[in-house]
Parts: sequence; structure tokens; C-alpha cells
Amino acid sequence: MNGRQIVALVIGTLAAGCASGPPPTHSLEERLNDLKNEPQPSESGWFDFLETACCYAPPASPIRYDIQACTYLCPQCGRKTLYRPTHSLTLNQYNSIVNASRWKECQQLVEQMQPAAKTYGLHLSLDTRDLCSFCSKKNTGLMAAQKGMNNLYLIVRKQDGTVTCNSCNEDDLTILLQFLTTTDWKQPTRQYGILRNHVPTIERLLNLHFD
Repeated sequence: MNGRQIVALVIGTLAAGCASGPPPTHSLEERLNDLKNEPQPSESGWFDFLETACCYAPPASPIRYDIQACTYLCPQCGRKTLYRPTHSLTLNQYNSIVNASRWKECQQLVEQMQPAAKTYGLHLSLDTRDLCSFCSKKNTGLMAAQKGMNNLYLIVRKQDGTVTCNSCNEDDLTILLQFLTTTDWKQPTRQYGILRNHVPTIERLLNLHFD
């Protein structure tokens, strides 16, 4: 089982969990506090997790040059942008190629978490314009301040009119999907471990800073 198959399995599992019922708490603050107060798994649970994870977990760091060239077709302007790896590939360039090849999967993740996000008065959208060599030149405002950090941006619109924009990748969005749509936080997952360990990622993506 390769890394993409694992991600697909995680997405399918989380999507199934989304239909289990409404969120258990009435605000994002309460939900985040529930996660922060979630106890660590038992020692035996950790051993079970490590025993199964060793066969399926992806490498801790990507193989920098083992990546295929891809063409990004911009849904905004219809132009094509070619992403081609080189031997002088930087980490930002690597992330750009990965995002350009996986942006549709990221869009699917955002769509899957949308119903749960609406119960908290949030509207989520994924902005991929920075992947386009033409549209990225016109990016201003929220995304301009983060240009060069990444090429995918999660836009969060709140009921009070607040709009935030934060760089993200497929891993970030999968973690956020799990936070918003599932309640079984006790057991670690093969790919991401304990969800509580990813609280800073969740707070950054949703612009939450509760005490």
C-alpha cells in the first residue's frame, strides 16, 4: 500500500464518520477544548499502533527527486502551467509540484468538511490561483503576504465577516477534516498519530487562539 492509497483510505474512513451524527459540542472553542483534554492512549494501545503503523506509515521525509512532472490546468483562466522537477529542486519547489498534482484531492477534502464547518458558522474554500503562472501574478491582499510559503490556501469566512487565509497542504486538510467530522480521537491513526498533537495546525488553519 503506497502513500496515496493510505490517504484515500483515511479520507474514505473520515467521510463515513461524518454521517454518524452532529458534532458533540456547540462551539469550536468547546470542541477544541475537548480535543486538548483528550487523554493519551493506554500503553498497550500505543504498542498496537506502532506494530501496525510500521508496515503502512509513509517515509518521514519525501524523496526529494522522486517526483513526476505535472501540468496544472487553472480552473480560473484555463491556462496550463508545467511543473518540472530539476536537480536543484528546493523544498518550496517540491511542495509546488506536489500541490499542483494533488490539488483536486485537496479540493475534495474541503468539500467533505464543508457541512460540519457550516454548523460552526464557517464557510471554507480552497484557493489554488497561486499554482497558475498567470493568475499568481495578480494575487494580492491576504495571499500576497504569504507568497512563496506554499501554493494552496484555505480561505475561512466566519459569520462576523472575518476572512482569514492560511497556507495548507493535503496533510493539513486531512487533519482538519478529522477534527471537524469525527469524535473518535482516542486512538492514533496510522498516518497522523494522535490528533491532539496537531492542535497548532488546527488553530492556524481556522485562526483559533483560545486560552
